[in-house]
Amino acid sequence: MTSLAWLHTLDHVTAANLSFAFMISTFISKSSSATTVGFSIFIIGFLTQLVTVGTFPYSSHFSKIYRVVWSLFPPNLLAKALGLLGNATATSEGKGISRRNRGECTTFEPNCVRTIVAHINILFMVHFDNLFCLLGPNGAGKTTLINCLTGITPVTGGDALIYGYSVRSSVGMSKIRRMIGVCPQFDILWDELSALEHLHLFASIKGLPPSRIKSVAEKSLADVKLIAAARVRSGSYSGGMKRRLSVAIALIGDPKLVFLDEPTTGMDPITRRRVWDIIEDAKRGRAIVLTTHSMEEADILSDRIAIMAKGKLRCIGTSIRLKSRFGTGYVANISFLGNTPGQTHNVYGITPVYNPHLELVKQFFKDRLHVEPKEENKTFFTFTIPHNREELLANFFAVLQDREKEFGILDTQLGLTTLEEVFLKIAQLAELESSSTEENLVTLNLSSGSSIQIPKGARFVGIPGTESSEHPRGLMVEVYWGQDDTGTLCISGHSPETDVPRNVRLTVNQARSRIGLYDVPVGFVIDSN
Repeated sequence: MTSLAWLHTLDHVTAANLSFAFMISTFISKSSSATTVGFSIFIIGFLTQLVTVGTFPYSSHFSKIYRVVWSLFPPNLLAKALGLLGNATATSEGKGISRRNRGECTTFEPNCVRTIVAHINILFMVHFDNLFCLLGPNGAGKTTLINCLTGITPVTGGDALIYGYSVRSSVGMSKIRRMIGVCPQFDILWDELSALEHLHLFASIKGLPPSRIKSVAEKSLADVKLIAAARVRSGSYSGGMKRRLSVAIALIGDPKLVFLDEPTTGMDPITRRRVWDIIEDAKRGRAIVLTTHSMEEADILSDRIAIMAKGKLRCIGTSIRLKSRFGTGYVANISFLGNTPGQTHNVYGITPVYNPHLELVKQFFKDRLHVEPKEENKTFFTFTIPHNREELLANFFAVLQDREKEFGILDTQLGLTTLEEVFLKIAQLAELESSSTEENLVTLNLSSGSSIQIPKGARFVGIPGTESSEHPRGLMVEVYWGQDDTGTLCISGHSPETDVPRNVRLTVNQARSRIGLYDVPVGFVIDSN
């Protein structure tokens, strides 16, 4: 039993008083007298409980007759029992069960749960007839934000206006609930009810006229392609069918604002395309807020995209704007003719015949744009062209097109970097910011065989103890960071060890070797500027 249980018990005592008072008052026919008697009994009961918290009459100083008479009022026994329970559970390490220390965790309660407050710093506007897509890694705060906007989680700071109504006002929230639809991450379905019965139920909750419910429900089922299974129990539905039904429930009643929290999770590609068509049609005449982990879905459906990380809104804009602003540049894919010797193996051996076209194209890109292939094969090249080379692209590709036959080029494609690359970059920057604040140390295994500990997220790191006559300022490496499956920042590699540049000013603390965990030296961070 915890302090929270003690609080619930007090509520039960108060409820018992009220019940007892109402029970007695029912035997009185006159309403005014019944109210007076009931209120008087409640007050007397409340006062007697306050006295019972002390020692009266349950102590050796008072006669047994007092205890018997006092116990005829049941809530007094409960109040005394709670006091005994508190004394019995008190130890040298804790105060036991009491109202004063409710919400506190003792040192010997490892499973004690405290209230966790989510801090979200968000500012954005959703336009009418638009779909606003909210992206972010797991734990970024997307679902928490939706819970705040729909009234599930109370807002402790800031405010949000939905069609002029504040989410912090109880009156405003009641107005908001009538004009929104929500499809949460999980399916709010009853296995015993069919799809048609679900829509009838939620249409009634939304306040639709009974004469319209049947036609609206059938149209909604037709939109999500569930007419054939309309009268089948939802417990036998597949995961994709349940998600489609949840989308239909969110859209029923013609809400002005719809929240779709990862609506296509668990769907096969064909069903996902159908739901995309449903969402695309549904955004006419309303505003939609969509969360997803599918970059393709966000790219196709959204009018504007926002990326969250660590509870903050990191960027917002159209897909093209985000790609041009946060992407690495342009991606050029060069495909070569299939009948060139470079794509086939020699019939007399396993070694492919040398194809001079590949080297010519590689040198052509290097001379004119100063870029190397990011990915290369015997059939194609992929180049990443930075934004600062944009002015050269028109003339460059005009020349490349004129020399296609000379280079043996089959096809040339030019496009912006993917939205996934932008997403990963934003998430990584947020992780770097968080890691630098927390000052976590991770182990970097160097190519020389030694190891050092470095601050998580550091880019340029000096290696302590490497000063010598050959390297008077010591050595340093550039650390490459990536993310694992959970989105946590991890080391993906590092550059070869090089001399610390002369323009880097070393302090005494940096030059000294500091020992970290497990007797591993700690590297010092070098400013990238």
